[in-house]
Amino acid sequence: MTDIQLPRLATPQDTFTSLRASSAVLVDKTALLPQLIDENKVYLACPNGMGKTMLLTMLSELFTDGTEQFEGLAVYEHWSLTESYPVIFISLDELDCAPTMELELILRLRYAWEQAGFPQALEVAPRAFTLSALLPALNSLAGQQEIVVLIDDWDYSFTRTAQSPQDLATIERLLSTLFSWVQQCSQARFVMVTGLDRPSKVPMVGFDQFHDISTDPRFATLLGITYEELEANYGPYLKHQARRLNQTCDQFVRTLQACIHTVRTDDGAKHQLYVPSELNFLLRALTGLAPNPLISAFAKMGLR
Repeated sequence: MTDIQLPRLATPQDTFTSLRASSAVLVDKTALLPQLIDENKVYLACPNGMGKTMLLTMLSELFTDGTEQFEGLAVYEHWSLTESYPVIFISLDELDCAPTMELELILRLRYAWEQAGFPQALEVAPRAFTLSALLPALNSLAGQQEIVVLIDDWDYSFTRTAQSPQDLATIERLLSTLFSWVQQCSQARFVMVTGLDRPSKVPMVGFDQFHDISTDPRFATLLGITYEELEANYGPYLKHQARRLNQTCDQFVRTLQACIHTVRTDDGAKHQLYVPSELNFLLRALTGLAPNPLISAFAKMGLR
């Protein structure tokens, strides 16, 4: 264990609320959010561990409760919306079993609408309902009220597991039904969908009305951690490890670069970004806070 007090690092289980409550390391990306929500319907593709889910939990908090939890962050002074919106937040993570996918989607959608403040959603669809029948029924609950729709890991069933042609056809039909509803939803104030692949790689599901911001230079640093953000937010960890190894901080950062993936998200490849989940995991391990198979790599380099 380390003999100095270091701020907590995020884990995959954290949400924006839990990070704020525990004063954990939080890289402030919120300055881009007011510009982001002006896009109405957006799609964002990037690798696992970059912070897609964290971003969606931040947006959910802003649309639901405003800036109360954002004091001290860039968006606090620049979020212009004064009203609250029901947020339909659904993850398609681990939704890859075609025979049960329709029922699971129905259950997740009903729960998401109930969590958004529509308790009647739990009464809307008995097990016999189809997805195509459920979606208009849920729409009717909102009436003319504007809603926000956030969908995480939408392409899990395509990108994580191999599917038979028959199962793939089922999955395509269900996702096409879901996203046809999303595109036609007249009550949607803002919609954001995240995944691993760009929409053009999955043409059977329509994203005609979405702005793909995956390589938009305006949002190139929306996820991931730049070198400048690494220095500004992880300084105590970098200094601690550099002292242990009798290195400068720059030398230790170069060591990190040898063991952590970096990603370039803009077409011009101007920004090299560290993957936050890998960075947090590795720094926790090096300070004795978590087991880590990568420690063997560091040991070979004389770092343990």
